[in-house]
Amino acid sequence: AAAFPDTLHRIYPPSRRQRLTDWCYQTGNWPAVQGFDQSILAFETALQSVPDSLGVKESLKQALTNFQIIKDLPALDTALNHVRRSGLGIPSVQSAINDLTLSVQALKFTQKAWLFVPSFQWNGFNNQYHKWISRFVMGDWGRSFYTKKLVWDELKYPMIYSLIVNILTIFFSFVIALPIGMEMARRKDKRFDQWTKQVMLILFVIPSFIVGAMLILLFATPGIGLYWLGGIKIEPFEISDRSFMEWFMTSIPQFILPVITMTLPTVVYLCLMMRGSVLETLSQDYIRTARSKGLKEDAVYEKHAYRNALFPIITLFAGVFPGVFMGSLTVEYLFSYPGLGMKMQSAFMSKDHPVLFAILMIAALLTIIGNIVSDILYTYVNPTVEL
Repeated sequence: AAAFPDTLHRIYPPSRRQRLTDWCYQTGNWPAVQGFDQSILAFETALQSVPDSLGVKESLKQALTNFQIIKDLPALDTALNHVRRSGLGIPSVQSAINDLTLSVQALKFTQKAWLFVPSFQWNGFNNQYHKWISRFVMGDWGRSFYTKKLVWDELKYPMIYSLIVNILTIFFSFVIALPIGMEMARRKDKRFDQWTKQVMLILFVIPSFIVGAMLILLFATPGIGLYWLGGIKIEPFEISDRSFMEWFMTSIPQFILPVITMTLPTVVYLCLMMRGSVLETLSQDYIRTARSKGLKEDAVYEKHAYRNALFPIITLFAGVFPGVFMGSLTVEYLFSYPGLGMKMQSAFMSKDHPVLFAILMIAALLTIIGNIVSDILYTYVNPTVEL
């Protein structure tokens, strides 16, 4: 509110800041509140020059304490009378008492209307965000509060790990989902469509962490399942002493289960969306026209229905791309996978703001990239759409 100064956060200790905040909420008159605070400090300074031999110093100290704990205006008059009686005849505190009296009177002139007026401050580009974004664009992402390392050094390897799994997830999701969704639409209400829908709905309602845990037990746990993959632990590339391709080829078995776990829910979502999109396209007039011209059913689907049905799917790509990339925390935690999801969780728990902000900026950039790729795909699917 406009009743508060923009520098209130700089007042220390916090107890003093809270006291001034309370008074400002009551009066809406920050100049009077500030003057009252300054008069209390001046009275405290003047109190130090009062000799102990006068026998009133403790009483004045108690009066000062009362001013610091009082939270309502009527009680100020009682405290002020106590100060006047205790300081009567002591010249060294008379000036401070007079200032305190004037500040209490000024505090009674409330301006509560300012509590309902919003405050606007404009500092141009001289603010924390613009300073941070300028350094970010120039490649200076700061240092981790927790490890003291450069943020880029903290994120470059987790970024590589997440890119591998998520690019594979997106690729297999679209490659698997689009043909299945197309076939479901072509065989609407037939056995293939009905059984596939049932399987898809079952997979959709099973949480990904349960699917991942079942896959780990079945394929990567010795003495319980098949143990085909030799465990789920991935050797970090930075300590492998191998080239990237060598490391990737030897780590493929450990990528399989995370990719499957993340691909299944995405496939279900895209598959059902593709089915609905194709069925909606088949109800259009140009499809009936194509059939009336004698085109074969395969040509109707491939040349007319399929391309136009891709428009909603391409729109989904803009959201799936960053969503899959940043939404893999559960899977990464389950498979002890050192990707960006785990790094974001640890940065959040340790309040490592530079690392957290950099990851969120990466997510924002991925959203922009996803939208750009979608726009390019629109022009590929339908040449009449201008880039």
